[in-house]
Amino acid sequence: MAQDKKRGRLILLFLLFFLSGCSLSPEGEVISTGQSDPEGTEAFYGEGDSQEDMIFVYVCGQVKHPGVYSFKAGSRVYEAIEAAGGFTKDANRESLNLAEALEDESKILVSSKTDENKGEKDKADGESDGKLNLNQASKEELMNLPGIGEKRAEAILKLRKQKGSFQKIEDLLEAEGIKEGIFQKIKDLIKV
Repeated sequence: MAQDKKRGRLILLFLLFFLSGCSLSPEGEVISTGQSDPEGTEAFYGEGDSQEDMIFVYVCGQVKHPGVYSFKAGSRVYEAIEAAGGFTKDANRESLNLAEALEDESKILVSSKTDENKGEKDKADGESDGKLNLNQASKEELMNLPGIGEKRAEAILKLRKQKGSFQKIEDLLEAEGIKEGIFQKIKDLIKV
């Protein structure tokens, strides 16, 4: 089973290289941003690092060089932002917890200042229509929904982190533990 997981990661890595036009460097494998990299910000791992010690993270949104980067396990969000060339001038720097530990196969989405203004407007709209916005709800707020306990709320937050944001309320069905019956109970109480 562990071999299948390792083989799956190698295939995914190969596909990323193939699709992005990346090649091997003498120092190790480079995870490409899909763009030329004049500042040398592409992440790589060298001969001393084993692939098991590495995690892969997709950094996108308001960063200078969006792409997939590799990091040593235990790295932090601020390191992912640095690897992606830093924030753009439109980035909402407070949208992320820069001290948070990175997780393998996660997505770091840096929102723009205009997204934040839109979020504040949506939050104000949410107060008037009484629906809970899935893209802004805290764990405690989610637990106030019928049939959503701590584990399901955590599954929703995990899915939101992976997706960056929900595009439609039906995306909630992808969360672990959320089945059609629970969705039917809460669909009129939520929005995106």
